[in-house]
Amino acid sequence: MRSKASMAYKFDGFILHLERGALLADGVERALRYKSFALLHHFVENPGRLVDRDEIVQAVWAGIAVSDGSIAQCVMDIRRALGDDAQQLLRTVPRRGYLFTAQVRQEAGQRRAMALSLDRKGFIDIIGEGQGDIGGVLQPAPGGLWGMPPELL
Repeated sequence: MRSKASMAYKFDGFILHLERGALLADGVERALRYKSFALLHHFVENPGRLVDRDEIVQAVWAGIAVSDGSIAQCVMDIRRALGDDAQQLLRTVPRRGYLFTAQVRQEAGQRRAMALSLDRKGFIDIIGEGQGDIGGVLQPAPGGLWGMPPELL
């Protein structure tokens, strides 16, 4: 199972990068407040489905009482960040909720695994996995790695 933190969502020229907590457009970050980001995240995970006020409160505010004005402010922040004044991506359905209309593609984050090995003198060798060796040799701290002599590791 993938960690949500390493996920990103792509839609209509935007990337919602969960690990960075950022909305990107052409590699440039668009500012969003925390709750607005959380609401956009919920909309992006539910494209093409009507999301009502109760669901928004449960998903973003965890059941805490919140005013309609707070929700409207978050929606306005999202539309501003997306440049969606015409409500093409995030539509208001009067007295029913909101509909996120963009095609969304979910992608795993690009993380590179690495393995560590010790040579006979206690030096650490970093061996990359994937696109080539990211390697190198690092000196251990005085007295060996983590203060232990290399022969005990």
